[in-house]
Amino acid sequence: PKLSAKKIDPDIGQALTAIVMDIESELHVRHMAIHGTWRTEPSGNSHTCEYFRNKGVKGAPDWQLYPSAISDQEIEAAVTNVDDLLRRSLDVWQRLCDADFGAGTKPE
Repeated sequence: PKLSAKKIDPDIGQALTAIVMDIESELHVRHMAIHGTWRTEPSGNSHTCEYFRNKGVKGAPDWQLYPSAISDQEIEAAVTNVDDLLRRSLDVWQRLCDADFGAGTKPE
C-alpha cells in the first residue's frame, strides 16, 4: 500500500500511508486482543491478558508468556482508535471511488 500511495492523488496517498502506519504500529495490540486469554480482576476495574509471543526464528520457535494489564479506560481508547481508523479508511475508499482514473477505471 505504501508504494501504491505514491501513484495516486497526493492527499489520498498521504491519508492511506498514515492509515497503514497506524495499523502497523498497533499490530502487537491486535495480536494480544485476538490470541490472548482475558480475565477481569475481582474489582471489575481492570483486566489481564495473557498471551504467548514467538521470540525465536523460523524452525526454532521460542514461545514466551507475556501478561499485560489493561484498564477500562485503555479498552475505551483502543475502541475509539479502531473506530477512527475505520472512519478514515472509509473516507479514503470513498475518495478513491470518486476519483477519475481515466478510461472508466474504478477501484473494486
